[in-house]
Amino acid sequence: ALAKRVQHWRAMIEFESGAVVSSSVAPSTATISVLSNKTFAWAYGGMPYFKYEIFKQETTNAVMAALLMHDILNLKGPKNPANRKQFRLSNPIELFSTQAVHGGLWRSPYKADSLGEVSALIYFAGLARPYLLAAGAAAAAAAAFM
Repeated sequence: ALAKRVQHWRAMIEFESGAVVSSSVAPSTATISVLSNKTFAWAYGGMPYFKYEIFKQETTNAVMAALLMHDILNLKGPKNPANRKQFRLSNPIELFSTQAVHGGLWRSPYKADSLGEVSALIYFAGLARPYLLAAGAAAAAAAAFM
């Protein structure tokens, strides 16, 4: 977290001094290191129920590379200080709200911190669903023969 804050701090300083910058917010991504933590893997499994999109690593890499190229090559974009007024950037911290790929996090009515346990339970319920349906069908069939 500290490294990301330092990166944002440097981008804001450079933007204020007139440089074109590129520092974007990446989406929640199902990387190997994140999924190696079982709790995160379970929570990520249930997040789509709350309209959060968890990106695959390849997708995040491609999207973030495209944003980097866009930020640097597009002179009419929001990361160019010359366009500050056009994009209504009154504070340099607003750089990170433009072109962010948040996966639904910023438009959700729920706080991400409050969904971990519930998302994991939803994930497990989804795993159990085929077995519950089969058990229900077997019970219905047994009741039909009685």
